[in-house]
Amino acid sequence: MKVYKTKYTKPIPKGKLPKGTKLTKDGKRILCESKLWIVPFEFGKMIFRVKAYTDEAASLKLSRLITKIIDQSDLTADDKDYIENMPSSIRDELIGIGLLKTKRDMSLPSLCTEFENWLRTSKHTHGFKRTKRNCDTVLSRVRKINKNCCFEKWADIQASKIETYLGGLNVVPETYNGYVVMYKSFCGWVVDNDFADKDPVERRKLKMLAEPEKEPRRALTPSEVARLLEVTENAPYRYEATGHDRAVFYLIAVETGIRRERLLELMVGDIDFDSDTISLPASKPKQRKKVLRYLKRERARQLKEYVQGKGREERVFHLSLKTRTAEMIKADLTNTAIVRPDGSVAVPSIAFRDAQGRKADFHALKYTYVTTLAQTGATEQEQKILAGHSTKGNMTYRYTTIDPERLRYIIEQMPDYQWPGKVEENTQAKILQFSCNQHGHERTDMESTGQTTSGKPPKTPIQDNGKGSDCVLPVVNSGDSAPKTQNTEKSCENLVFSDPDLQKIAEAWPKLSAEVRAMIVKLVL
Repeated sequence: MKVYKTKYTKPIPKGKLPKGTKLTKDGKRILCESKLWIVPFEFGKMIFRVKAYTDEAASLKLSRLITKIIDQSDLTADDKDYIENMPSSIRDELIGIGLLKTKRDMSLPSLCTEFENWLRTSKHTHGFKRTKRNCDTVLSRVRKINKNCCFEKWADIQASKIETYLGGLNVVPETYNGYVVMYKSFCGWVVDNDFADKDPVERRKLKMLAEPEKEPRRALTPSEVARLLEVTENAPYRYEATGHDRAVFYLIAVETGIRRERLLELMVGDIDFDSDTISLPASKPKQRKKVLRYLKRERARQLKEYVQGKGREERVFHLSLKTRTAEMIKADLTNTAIVRPDGSVAVPSIAFRDAQGRKADFHALKYTYVTTLAQTGATEQEQKILAGHSTKGNMTYRYTTIDPERLRYIIEQMPDYQWPGKVEENTQAKILQFSCNQHGHERTDMESTGQTTSGKPPKTPIQDNGKGSDCVLPVVNSGDSAPKTQNTEKSCENLVFSDPDLQKIAEAWPKLSAEVRAMIVKLVL
């Protein structure tokens, strides 16, 4: 396709003509040429002439590109870059003719591809790259909306269609709002990067739902944690994990307060067995800063044996990253009931949801961890540091330095839970001792080991109801096949236990067989 310049004439002005001025053949007028080259072409049975550049070579390049577009030939990357960078006057003229598409006619698959490239390579405002899981979730939801709402071009997007689709998903408000936020971020990115002029789902058009208050959770008592660990250790394979792996998973969660996602992603290399700490990289915790979690020294040694043979880049736990931990712990809590030989229930299982409506899902283990920290006497600042919570906004916290040895001391004061699958002497006694301390009950060294003092059996943490009676737990003597009780049936009726598990045991004790009583004593003492 040839290019040319438009020629025209004008009258000869008075005075001397500039050197090199061309005249018509009769010499009566000045012969002139346009500065811009003209690109002529036929499109849709019509002849069009587009003003190109002052340079002939550049105008010829535009002519070749127009020919490609008319012939519907595949455009190279250079051709696309050329279109993006061409002068707006030329682009607008080609759009008016119909050779180029407007921004609103851009295909959504191509925009999603551009969005994906930016999402996976750029950094968030907190300075870290987005995780693969986050990118996959955002892109999946954006593409799902486009597909189910039949959006093929930017001009097709309508807030009403998105609301209709999301309304039929039967999801909780939190998930609904997640879809809205992610699609809005996609549309906002398109507009911010000049792929479009107007956002079709701006705030007033696509609204979020009001989220209900989050369900309350509760902290498990030390004895409940001990029962959960023991029962889970002997439980069958479920949720792609053995009972032992699940029990260790619960134990580390309740002793470190690490959240579900971070614990599932925990690598062997994140654990420092020299300093007995777990170091969560800055890109993982909520505050996007490096956080240390302290381990009991004995627990660090046991955990080292647990991961023996694994590389530093391998995950500590075999559980799937998609494990539904709330359902998993609920299944394990269901099996914590103590059953008599005849099949009847002596002590009910630990309730997943108590009478106050508080649930004991996996995140409740973090509640348990923070509650236990408070019971050790740790200050609010120490609790925040050990739980990995932010201490910003408080001048005292900012200018106060906490000695790491103090934090280590607090961790060592927490209950000594038995490592799953390992029988340790006096483990339950130590847990009972911790529970007693929280209720102001002093136990002697002999009581802690299960021995009697002055011929009297050891006592459990109780609250006297004012009637002056004592409630005595049974004592197991070496060589005896069944526990001996002293005044238990008579006294328990008049007392209220601080520990809910012990209260249930006390109420059921007169009806229990000797074998079941022996099992309970083994668990408690």
